[in-house]
Amino acid sequence: MENNDYRGNIMLKDLLKDINDTTYYEIPIFNGLMIIRGKILAPAQIEQASLATSLLMRGLMSQVDQIQKISSSLKDNPSEQDIDQAYSMLAKLRPEQVTKIAEQQDLTICNSIMQARSSDSDTFERIKIVMHQDQADHQNNLLWVGSLSSQDRQSILDKAMKGHQEALERIASFRR
Repeated sequence: MENNDYRGNIMLKDLLKDINDTTYYEIPIFNGLMIIRGKILAPAQIEQASLATSLLMRGLMSQVDQIQKISSSLKDNPSEQDIDQAYSMLAKLRPEQVTKIAEQQDLTICNSIMQARSSDSDTFERIKIVMHQDQADHQNNLLWVGSLSSQDRQSILDKAMKGHQEALERIASFRR
């Protein structure tokens, strides 16, 4: 940015460009072989994704807490009642709850990533992250979300969902 004096109308386009530029992130994935560019989710999108995950987690956490209490009683010579209680709790834990949380995170990743480049290139290309493996197509820059490592997934989710605060701070610095 050559001139960050945004007080005149002539500079409005520069200000808007700088603000728009703060709504994207770039991070390396696949051990640095690829750099992705994604959009930072808007507060409403973050709230929607967080609410869906929170509702699912709330149901799961009460069960996890109970399982942890039971597991401590299972360590030393558990009684038949302890074992029955543990099986009962495990039966209540529904795999689809965990699956729905992962699907919500997958959807967030798919909605965030827009472009990618190899680490030895300066040119970004459009990329689409897809939900299902059979939709992946390297000829059309379609990458399956399941091919991302846990670490890459977490980095993307962190930037997409927590990057909004960073963007607001950068925008505020334009006025200084």
